[in-house]
Amino acid sequence: MIGWVYMMRVSLKDYMNYYHDVKEYQETFYAMDQTLKYIHENNYQVYSFNPETITLFKDDDNKTASVVYQNVTGLGDKPLDEVHQNMFNLALLEVAIYTSTYPYLKQDFLRENFKEISMLLPNEDIAYYRRNLLEKNYFYYSDYCNARNKNEIEKINKSLESDGGKGRKMVKSTPYGAMYQDLGEDNNKAAFATRFILPFIIISLSLLIPLLSIILANK
Repeated sequence: MIGWVYMMRVSLKDYMNYYHDVKEYQETFYAMDQTLKYIHENNYQVYSFNPETITLFKDDDNKTASVVYQNVTGLGDKPLDEVHQNMFNLALLEVAIYTSTYPYLKQDFLRENFKEISMLLPNEDIAYYRRNLLEKNYFYYSDYCNARNKNEIEKINKSLESDGGKGRKMVKSTPYGAMYQDLGEDNNKAAFATRFILPFIIISLSLLIPLLSIILANK
């Protein structure tokens, strides 16, 4: 007898309205990236990453089991450029979700302020976002995680054992290789303040700069 597997369906827009820890975000972004890679391998692309048109399917453990992009079309005359643009757009969307700045986060602002914005990203994923968003060295997030896990999990765990594990927690052997650190009370307070202040600054500037441009243009 075949049993039924219950899957909860939620739009990415609704998903963004609730709190999720870093591990859950990484799992979700991993699944989104794997789906995007599959789309590319079949000669298609996503022409809009509007969160309202991205659907997540959650299993009984509330993990993202599958993803559906509604806005899909065939690759055009410049398939490599279109694939790279997809990878850039997905990475940009993920950073906006991490920093609670969607839809205000813009490419130019991100490039100019990546160092500050990266404080809100998982340490182990900063190199991935720098590659895709600043260096245009495009890489699938799922491939990045798999390669990092294969080469680094054993090395990191040995390092933690050698220093007695002081100030750190053991690396978890998940498909995403998430590494978490106990930063201490002072650093945690700073990170908490940054997480709320930086998005406010980004949103404020995104509204203020166009307004100043209009005022200066009318002088």
